[in-house]
Amino acid sequence: SFAPDSGSTSGGTSTAVSVTLDSDGLAAGEYTTYLCIHSNGSQPAPGESVVALPVVFNVIEDNRIFWNGFE
Repeated sequence: SFAPDSGSTSGGTSTAVSVTLDSDGLAAGEYTTYLCIHSNGSQPAPGESVVALPVVFNVIEDNRIFWNGFE
């Protein structure tokens, strides 16, 4: 999920976006995708309306019995 999941940012400014990934139901392994940001600005180059940022998500198998660290 993204927060905020939509909005606008004025030229010369920035907006922080939080990205949350959920591994529920995924097998251990590496997952890759792109986070695509649509723009009507001049970056990365005039006429390019989508910036694709690579995302790598590593899901590890964790066999701990006590999730809070208590043993």
